Amino acid sequence: MTILGFAGRIGSGKSTISRMISQILGWPCLSFGDCVRTIAKERGLSVDRESLQKLGQSLIDTDCEGFCKRVLSSYGNTKSQSVVVDGIRHTKVINTLKQLINSNDFVLIFVDTPENILLKRLDSEKNLNKKQLKELESHATEAEVNNAIRGLADLIVDGSKPVNDICEELVVWLKQKLLD
Repeated sequence: MTILGFAGRIGSGKSTISRMISQILGWPCLSFGDCVRTIAKERGLSVDRESLQKLGQSLIDTDCEGFCKRVLSSYGNTKSQSVVVDGIRHTKVINTLKQLINSNDFVLIFVDTPENILLKRLDSEKNLNKKQLKELESHATEAEVNNAIRGLADLIVDGSKPVNDICEELVVWLKQKLLD
């Protein structure tokens, strides 16, 4: 089993890339964000970004292992199946995932997208401006992403490139990495 994890800032393109690479590889695509939204709905909580950030942080703080196991089991039996996991935002999650599988089978991709492109995407998709992005990124859920998580990445991809180009680059890199 290989876990191919994706991390990046809000609006970096990590979800789009992770979904496309999962289709190319034929691996299920699991999502921490989708899991948090599901849990919020189960608990009758709001699904706005602020509420989801608060819930996600609580899940990490109170039962990170259980949260990670829930994400990994969201597709069904993934014990032997390689998966793509979108939305990794905490070093604690990385360490937990590595403990749940052979740590050599965890690969982290960081999608690095210049701020001007992030802002353009967020303005058109979510109607967010620079001030709102900074406010969202000040939350503990986002705090580790651009600093600690970026530094732990096995590969950093340029999120300003076309998604098809990024996925082609990833497939070539993964073939080489998995053959080593």
